[in-house]
Amino acid sequence: AETMIGRMNLTTLVGIQFWPEVEELLKPLTILTISAPETGSNAIDLRQGGPRRNRSIYSGFSRMDYLNVKISDTSAQFRISFQLVDPNSNFLRVFDFTRPMAETCEATELKIKRTMEKTLAKQYKRLKKTSDEMNITIKLSDNPNKSLISTLDILKDSEYPVEIFNKTYSIVWNTPSVISLKIIKCILVGFPCYPVTKLENADESLAKFKWFRSITSLSKEQQKNVVYERQWTERGKKCLKPMKITPPDETNESQWCFIGGSSSYLPTTEDVDHWLLVECIPKNKDTEGQPFRTVSPVVVSAGPGKCPFEDRHKFTKERVSNLGLRVVTYNLLADLYVNKQFTYCPPYALEIAYRKQFFLKEIIGYNSDLVCLQEVDTKVFDGDLKPRLHLEGLPGIFDKKGGQVSEGLACFYRTDKLRLLQTESFTISEGLQERPIFRRVWETVCRNEKLKNRVLQRTNALQAHVFELIERPDRWLIVGNTHLYSHQDADHIRLLQAGLGMLYFEDLVNTLELKAPDKEIALIFCGDFNSFPSNGVLELMRKQHIPPDHKDWTSNVDEAVEDLPLINPIRMESARGTPLYTNYTDDFKDCLDYIFYQENRFNVSQVVPLPSEEVLSANVGLPSVVFPSDHVSLVADLTW
Repeated sequence: AETMIGRMNLTTLVGIQFWPEVEELLKPLTILTISAPETGSNAIDLRQGGPRRNRSIYSGFSRMDYLNVKISDTSAQFRISFQLVDPNSNFLRVFDFTRPMAETCEATELKIKRTMEKTLAKQYKRLKKTSDEMNITIKLSDNPNKSLISTLDILKDSEYPVEIFNKTYSIVWNTPSVISLKIIKCILVGFPCYPVTKLENADESLAKFKWFRSITSLSKEQQKNVVYERQWTERGKKCLKPMKITPPDETNESQWCFIGGSSSYLPTTEDVDHWLLVECIPKNKDTEGQPFRTVSPVVVSAGPGKCPFEDRHKFTKERVSNLGLRVVTYNLLADLYVNKQFTYCPPYALEIAYRKQFFLKEIIGYNSDLVCLQEVDTKVFDGDLKPRLHLEGLPGIFDKKGGQVSEGLACFYRTDKLRLLQTESFTISEGLQERPIFRRVWETVCRNEKLKNRVLQRTNALQAHVFELIERPDRWLIVGNTHLYSHQDADHIRLLQAGLGMLYFEDLVNTLELKAPDKEIALIFCGDFNSFPSNGVLELMRKQHIPPDHKDWTSNVDEAVEDLPLINPIRMESARGTPLYTNYTDDFKDCLDYIFYQENRFNVSQVVPLPSEEVLSANVGLPSVVFPSDHVSLVADLTW
């Protein structure tokens, strides 16, 4: 390979392609770089010199020359997919067909041909080529009876490759494949961009990715007037010439330059106003499947600059020791609760596509062992939090709240420190009616019909997880996570909910001690308790007793709780104490969130400072362009 390249005097190579073995040899060489071709050019310019950043001749689009056939015992259909590279139009695309099991080979060939003709006709028209140049040929088999025999039967018995568009394809069965591949709808400099993938017959940890940046970028005129779908309400009326912007063709390799080869990509200022393309090659332990690629729905935008959580990351650069636990609790502000009340925040900064990048980067930077989250959108957990934090060694458990809402509680834990033993979640109001341990409280609630009705309408939930410490198997840890009722006249309901939570944990500790008497058991209880430091919830945790005449029981006179003392046998303390603010908006500012820990089991070794009020109020309140939620996260290091 070195000899071959050393003798090259060409400055331009068109359509060059190396054998895979040669590509491997080229990787370590530093004598060649590729400069971006001019717009509309199919040429690749090779010049001597050191390697320019992220551009290399071996980093182009991946190509697979096989026909993938997928069948399932539970389906009446089968799938055929293959990748087409048309030299006449520089067109590269994966075709995927779902066909009936009994369809004849001749009918399948005809369907493939018509679909390809229709697809290529658009490409040829754009390139001002005639359809006569297509010359599409499809031959799945030479069998003279293919009008009578099913496609599956012919392919199963075939000993020869098939021919499509004058190219031969080997037949493979049930290989890994990409069902869907998406890039987030908001891409900011300095914030990792990651694909959302759905794979089949593949191991997600083995998937290979390539990232590309478009050669072309938005013009200054386009930058002024482009309007993306959900920005119309904010900017559409201000645009003199609102225009639809079409990204470069994802099938045309000459319009893209390689910029990275990992599962995520960190955009730089060089990427601003350019589109990104990601290619995914699905793999399992035996083989790899067809490459699949997609283009970002928007161009890269400049980020907001330094964010307040980056100052907090200075305290969490390193993980805590094996006997310590770094705990985070964070209310993320679910997308369905973002409404007109946050008028001081620009609409684009309220979009979940924007906000989720901030809380993901913030959470990852804390290097935590336990992360308890509230107001987690189901889609955000499945598409963003779960896959991203899993890559950091933090698998997650999600439980929706009761009712029809699409948000809930999530807990992530560090697998090299904690082994999950059991997990449970329940809606507190349902547990109140059904569980014997709550009978005394339920009987008291039933004495007041208004109180009973309001309590039963609540959808607040409780998560409980039991872990074994990997370094100390004789120690078991219970982690609770909750989000209590938020109405301002509901101190009595919040105190009931917190009391029920501690009754549940008392019963769980007793059950575990009977099951494993040799284990030392400890409790951490996190969440958005929606309770001020002066309310009964904090008193119940610290003083372990609430008298029947406590002021919180009458926060709503019509729903007063009568003759109900609460006793908490597990003394808890707040790891972060009682800061002035954990929730900060234009019209409300107070402490609502807590990390409670069992006082006789843990010591607090560090608390990460909260942003100052000057920082919190810089944009009136939260959320803002640099704060993704109306709450701030709490971070504390505990030592057993």
